[in-house]
Amino acid sequence: MTGARVAADIGGTFTDVALRLPGGRLMTRKVPSAPHDYAEAVVAGICAVLDEAGIRRDGVDEVLHATTVATNAILEKKGARTALITT
Repeated sequence: MTGARVAADIGGTFTDVALRLPGGRLMTRKVPSAPHDYAEAVVAGICAVLDEAGIRRDGVDEVLHATTVATNAILEKKGARTALITT
């Protein structure tokens, strides 16, 4: 393994990918999100940044994932009416 770590954050418009190399260098990529299948943008963004860094697909030690799609839908008042109740 190389010690590389990659993270992807899916947004409603763009998916952001960040790659941290073992020496601490950070590389990023922004690709359009694919609402019909959000995984498409995650895979495309990760592959693009890995290719740029010259890292093989199996050379990643950790993958992190996040999404703001649901948060954006709530803030923009899109989607079904829902309620979130917490204690």
